[in-house]
Amino acid sequence: MIYSIGCSFTDEANLQIQKLWKQLKAEGICNFMIDTYAHPHISLAVYHSIDWQELHSCLQQFVSQQNSFGLNLLEIGSFVGEESVMYIAPRNSKELVSFHRQLHEKIQSLLSYQQMWTFYQPKAWKAHCTMGIHLSEKKLKEALDFMHKHFTPIFTSIQKIVLVEYDEKMYGRVCETYQLKDNKVNNM
Repeated sequence: MIYSIGCSFTDEANLQIQKLWKQLKAEGICNFMIDTYAHPHISLAVYHSIDWQELHSCLQQFVSQQNSFGLNLLEIGSFVGEESVMYIAPRNSKELVSFHRQLHEKIQSLLSYQQMWTFYQPKAWKAHCTMGIHLSEKKLKEALDFMHKHFTPIFTSIQKIVLVEYDEKMYGRVCETYQLKDNKVNNM
């Protein structure tokens, strides 16, 4: 199994992202996010295996010390390569980078970096919300063109983190949700 720890957005932001996913599918550009019943998020860490009980306890302790914070999804981009990902991302979010670093400091004694996917390690991580994946060169261009025409910035906040378990087809199941402390976020 594969497990991810991710940041979850507000319901309003989730609806905006899911609407774009549906439009991308309707245009015949990409359907992976809709077909796998994905939930909008920014992954903070992805592992091949974990000790569920230890990680659960560690995450409970971590979130009890963390406030919710604002986040503005402003950029469109892509990762080229084997998985060919198109995404939206925050620009220069010091709070998110700090949150990511603090999370890794907290869990590093439980989880080895050899188990973690390289792209999510602190020095390599690029915060992003996947909009499409497994795109051919042609489909990636179509996806980016579509997003340039239809995407508007999304002003949201990070209010919780989720632990998700994925099967071999990458269908995710939320195992646990951890609520951050309310901080009366103003993200404008």
